[in-house]
Amino acid sequence: MYYSHKKFFSIILQGVVDANYKFICIDVGAYGKQSDSGVFGHSQLARALEIGALKTNTLKILPGTDIEAPHVVIGDGGFPLKTYLLRPYPLRGLTTEQENYNKRLSGARQVVECAFGIISHKWRILLKAIEIKPERAEHIVKCICLLHNIVINKEGPSDMIPGTSPLSLHWNTSHSSFSGRATNRGSHSSMQVRETFKMFFSRQGDIETTN
Repeated sequence: MYYSHKKFFSIILQGVVDANYKFICIDVGAYGKQSDSGVFGHSQLARALEIGALKTNTLKILPGTDIEAPHVVIGDGGFPLKTYLLRPYPLRGLTTEQENYNKRLSGARQVVECAFGIISHKWRILLKAIEIKPERAEHIVKCICLLHNIVINKEGPSDMIPGTSPLSLHWNTSHSSFSGRATNRGSHSSMQVRETFKMFFSRQGDIETTN
C-alpha cells in the first residue's frame, strides 16, 4: 500500500499553506500509492471545507470590482474542482482568458511549492528514506511542520535557509503523487466559481495593460 508509482515506499504529506509559507492544515500518513485527489477526498480538511472552514461559505467582493466570489484554496491538476478549491483548466485548446487564469493560479501556487522546498532543505531527513515504522514517521513529519511554523514566527521565511530566498527553494514536483489527469469533473457551481475568477483575472490584465 505504501509503494508509490515512483517505485519507492512513501507516506504522503498534504498541506495548505498561507502567504507566509506556514502550514495551516496538514494531512499526514496516507499511502504512497494514493492520488492527490483521493487523499484530499478522504481527509478531514475536505470535510471541513465542505461545511465552511477557512470562510469557504463566505462571499467577498473581489478588489476593484463588483464581483462576488467565495474564499478558495488552490490546487494543481491532481485535485478536484470544487466551489472552494480552484484548479487549472485542462491544457488543450485554451482561450487567452483561460491561459491567463492558469498563469495566475500557477503564480499563486509558487507559495506552497516554496514552503515544501523550505521545509525539505531545513530538515533534510525529508530528502531521504526515513528508516522507521510508518506510524513513527508520521509523528516526525507532524513535528517538523510545527517546528517549521515556529521558526517562521521567530525568524521570518527569509531566514529559514542562510543565503537563500523562499522563491529559490521550489519543491521538486517529481515528488508529487499525482500521475495522469484527475478523473472527477467539477460540478456546475464549481465551474461557475472558476469562471468568476477567470473573469476577474482577465479584468485585472486589462487594468495592468491600461496602466
